[in-house]
Amino acid sequence: MSTDTEHPAGDAVAIIAAATAAAAVAPVELDTKRIYTAVTATGNSRETVDLERFLPAPRRARGTFRPATVDAFVAITQRHRDDEATTVWVHPTSGRIVAVLNDHTPGEPQWRDHQVVLQLEHTPEWTYWLAKNNQMLDQEAFAEHIEGGLQEITSPAAADMLEIAQTFHAHNDVQFRSSKRLATGEQRLQYDEQLQAAAGTAGDMLIPTEIALAIAPFVGEQPYRVTARLRFRVAGGRLSLGYKLDRPEAVITDALEKVAERLVAEFPLTYLGDPPAAA
Repeated sequence: MSTDTEHPAGDAVAIIAAATAAAAVAPVELDTKRIYTAVTATGNSRETVDLERFLPAPRRARGTFRPATVDAFVAITQRHRDDEATTVWVHPTSGRIVAVLNDHTPGEPQWRDHQVVLQLEHTPEWTYWLAKNNQMLDQEAFAEHIEGGLQEITSPAAADMLEIAQTFHAHNDVQFRSSKRLATGEQRLQYDEQLQAAAGTAGDMLIPTEIALAIAPFVGEQPYRVTARLRFRVAGGRLSLGYKLDRPEAVITDALEKVAERLVAEFPLTYLGDPPAAA
């Protein structure tokens, strides 16, 4: 004769197993605005679980914008600025500009991880002329360099500089004897040319001692007048030429100061230097 209590333990186990299985597959509603801790798979520790990614929008703004010009930097920073919490930092030599949109305010620390970062890039023209700065080149290399940068030369006239470059091409095999600076500011280069089946002839050419360039140091910024002082060297009948830019580092400093002045007009909390790292 059987009773309902003959297998109580077995029934309990079956009920528990069924309930556990149901709990394992049944959906559980979570509050995505909360942060949870959960036991890891090994059961030895707990980990933090943040369900922010399931929200319709993040809890707060963060991330880094990377515009390409100062104008774009201003536009993005204006769009996301907070008058009390937005600071702008201009490094005086590196060309790096950072807007911290959620910076600390007096008595109220912030995360400082919502930023606009602009690394000013040198223009191709600036890079071109700086690449050969303070180097001595042979006639052919110098002539080719002048021809490649004619658009940036404002004085002497580009046509005159092209003629000078072509003269160097035409007299690549002559023997130079000396160079002399004239009161007019030009350099007289004297040379001997050996003509085939004829006696040699002497000649000279007049070269300016400096040229003026119009170059913007940074993309999107205005050009500067930069003087390039020409240099000449005669050795063993061969002529070497080069140029030395007049204080290019001062041009960079001045350009960055002008950028800082523009930013101060837009954002009163503008500083020279680098901001501290984000929290």
